[in-house]
Amino acid sequence: MATDTRAPGEELALMLRIEARGAGRHAGTPESFWGATARGDLLARMALAAIGEANAAPTSLHASFLAEAEPDREVEIRVDAPVAAQRRVHLDQRGAPICDATFRFDPPSGELTYRSASPHWAVERRLGPAFPTTDLALHDFALWIHRPARWDDF
Repeated sequence: MATDTRAPGEELALMLRIEARGAGRHAGTPESFWGATARGDLLARMALAAIGEANAAPTSLHASFLAEAEPDREVEIRVDAPVAAQRRVHLDQRGAPICDATFRFDPPSGELTYRSASPHWAVERRLGPAFPTTDLALHDFALWIHRPARWDDF
Protein backbone atom coordinates (compact mmCIF):
# COMPACT_ATOMS: atom_id res chain seq x y z
CA MET A 1 0.00 0.00 0.00
CA ALA A 2 1.28 3.45 -0.90
CA THR A 3 2.31 5.67 1.99
CA ASP A 4 2.91 8.82 -0.09
CA THR A 5 -0.25 10.91 0.17
CA ARG A 6 0.75 13.86 -2.04
CA ALA A 7 -2.02 15.56 -3.97
CA PRO A 8 -1.60 16.11 -7.72
CA GLY A 9 -0.25 19.38 -9.09
CA GLU A 10 -2.44 22.37 -9.72
CA GLU A 11 -1.63 22.99 -13.42
CA LEU A 12 -3.35 20.53 -15.73
CA ALA A 13 -1.13 21.38 -18.71
CA LEU A 14 1.99 20.51 -16.69
CA MET A 15 0.43 17.47 -15.07
CA LEU A 16 -0.61 15.84 -18.38
CA ARG A 17 2.60 16.61 -20.24
CA ILE A 18 3.85 13.89 -22.60
CA GLU A 19 7.10 13.84 -24.52
CA ALA A 20 7.46 12.57 -28.10
CA ARG A 21 10.09 9.83 -28.40
CA GLY A 22 9.88 9.11 -32.11
CA ALA A 23 7.18 7.93 -34.50
CA GLY A 24 4.26 6.59 -32.48
CA ARG A 25 6.19 6.69 -29.20
CA HIS A 26 5.64 8.98 -26.22
CA ALA A 27 6.50 9.08 -22.53
CA GLY A 28 5.19 10.77 -19.42
CA THR A 29 5.38 10.56 -15.66
CA PRO A 30 2.08 10.25 -13.82
CA GLU A 31 1.78 12.31 -10.66
CA SER A 32 0.76 11.03 -7.26
CA PHE A 33 -2.96 11.24 -6.57
CA TRP A 34 -2.75 10.81 -2.81
CA GLY A 35 -0.34 7.89 -3.16
CA ALA A 36 -1.68 6.27 -6.34
CA THR A 37 -2.13 7.04 -10.00
CA ALA A 38 -5.50 8.09 -11.42
CA ARG A 39 -6.74 6.07 -14.40
CA GLY A 40 -8.19 9.28 -15.85
CA ASP A 41 -4.68 10.76 -15.79
CA LEU A 42 -3.33 7.80 -17.76
CA LEU A 43 -6.24 7.83 -20.23
CA ALA A 44 -5.77 11.58 -20.79
CA ARG A 45 -2.10 11.03 -21.65
CA MET A 46 -3.04 8.19 -23.99
CA ALA A 47 -5.67 10.42 -25.63
CA LEU A 48 -3.14 13.22 -26.12
CA ALA A 49 -0.77 10.79 -27.85
CA ALA A 50 -3.55 9.37 -30.07
CA ILE A 51 -4.84 12.85 -30.97
CA GLY A 52 -1.32 13.94 -31.84
CA GLU A 53 -0.88 11.00 -34.18
CA ALA A 54 -4.34 11.28 -35.80
CA ASN A 55 -4.55 15.10 -35.90
CA ALA A 56 -8.24 14.81 -34.98
CA ALA A 57 -10.51 14.53 -31.97
CA PRO A 58 -11.62 11.00 -31.07
CA THR A 59 -15.25 9.94 -31.43
CA SER A 60 -15.01 6.92 -29.12
CA LEU A 61 -12.70 5.16 -26.72
CA HIS A 62 -12.50 1.62 -25.37
CA ALA A 63 -9.90 0.92 -22.70
CA SER A 64 -8.88 -2.07 -20.59
CA PHE A 65 -6.66 -1.66 -17.56
CA LEU A 66 -4.44 -4.66 -16.88
CA ALA A 67 -2.54 -3.38 -13.84
CA GLU A 68 -2.02 -0.36 -11.62
CA ALA A 69 0.65 2.16 -12.57
CA GLU A 70 3.01 3.62 -9.97
CA PRO A 71 3.12 7.39 -9.50
CA ASP A 72 6.33 9.31 -10.27
CA ARG A 73 7.65 6.53 -12.55
CA GLU A 74 7.79 7.04 -16.31
CA VAL A 75 5.20 5.37 -18.52
CA GLU A 76 5.77 4.51 -22.18
CA ILE A 77 2.95 5.16 -24.66
CA ARG A 78 2.94 3.45 -28.07
CA VAL A 79 0.45 4.40 -30.79
CA ASP A 80 -0.24 2.42 -33.96
CA ALA A 81 -2.90 2.70 -36.64
CA PRO A 82 -4.39 -0.68 -37.62
CA VAL A 83 -6.92 1.18 -39.81
CA ALA A 84 -7.09 4.82 -40.90
CA ALA A 85 -9.87 5.90 -38.51
CA GLN A 86 -8.48 4.03 -35.49
CA ARG A 87 -5.51 4.30 -33.15
CA ARG A 88 -4.44 1.50 -30.84
CA VAL A 89 -2.62 2.85 -27.79
CA HIS A 90 -0.57 0.80 -25.33
CA LEU A 91 0.66 2.20 -22.01
CA ASP A 92 3.46 0.31 -20.25
CA GLN A 93 5.51 0.96 -17.14
CA ARG A 94 8.86 -0.73 -16.57
CA GLY A 95 8.08 -3.08 -19.45
CA ALA A 96 4.78 -4.28 -17.94
CA PRO A 97 1.46 -3.55 -19.71
CA ILE A 98 -0.82 -1.20 -17.77
CA CYS A 99 -3.54 -0.21 -20.26
CA ASP A 100 -4.62 -1.05 -23.80
CA ALA A 101 -6.99 1.39 -25.51
CA THR A 102 -8.60 1.86 -28.91
CA PHE A 103 -9.56 5.34 -30.08
CA ARG A 104 -11.86 5.84 -33.08
CA PHE A 105 -11.67 8.94 -35.27
CA ASP A 106 -14.77 8.57 -37.42
CA PRO A 107 -15.78 11.51 -39.63
CA PRO A 108 -19.13 13.15 -38.86
CA SER A 109 -21.95 11.24 -40.52
CA GLY A 110 -24.55 13.99 -40.39
CA GLU A 111 -26.81 11.66 -38.40
CA LEU A 112 -27.63 11.79 -34.72
CA THR A 113 -25.23 9.79 -32.59
CA TYR A 114 -27.26 10.07 -29.36
CA ARG A 115 -30.75 8.69 -28.92
CA SER A 116 -33.30 9.47 -26.24
CA ALA A 117 -35.00 6.76 -24.21
CA SER A 118 -38.18 5.43 -25.77
CA PRO A 119 -41.28 4.79 -23.60
CA HIS A 120 -41.49 1.28 -25.08
CA TRP A 121 -37.87 0.47 -24.44
CA ALA A 122 -36.92 -2.70 -22.50
CA VAL A 123 -35.16 -0.65 -19.84
CA GLU A 124 -38.46 0.85 -18.73
CA ARG A 125 -39.80 -2.67 -18.17
CA ARG A 126 -36.83 -3.37 -15.88
CA LEU A 127 -36.75 -0.04 -14.02
CA GLY A 128 -40.48 0.68 -13.97
CA PRO A 129 -42.56 3.41 -15.60
CA ALA A 130 -41.93 5.79 -12.67
CA PHE A 131 -38.16 5.84 -13.33
CA PRO A 132 -37.28 9.36 -14.52
CA THR A 133 -35.89 9.24 -18.06
CA THR A 134 -33.69 12.23 -17.18
CA ASP A 135 -31.56 9.70 -15.27
CA LEU A 136 -30.84 7.79 -18.48
CA ALA A 137 -28.23 8.58 -21.08
CA LEU A 138 -27.86 6.44 -24.19
CA HIS A 139 -24.60 6.88 -26.07
CA ASP A 140 -24.14 4.72 -29.17
CA PHE A 141 -25.85 1.65 -27.68
CA ALA A 142 -24.21 2.04 -24.24
CA LEU A 143 -26.69 2.76 -21.46
CA TRP A 144 -25.60 4.88 -18.51
CA ILE A 145 -27.95 4.84 -15.54
CA HIS A 146 -27.29 7.66 -13.14
CA ARG A 147 -28.46 5.91 -9.98
CA PRO A 148 -27.55 2.66 -8.23
CA ALA A 149 -28.71 -0.40 -10.16
CA ARG A 150 -27.77 -4.06 -10.22
CA TRP A 151 -25.20 -4.74 -12.92
CA ASP A 152 -26.70 -8.14 -13.75
CA ASP A 153 -30.32 -6.97 -14.09
CA PHE A 154 -30.09 -6.20 -17.80
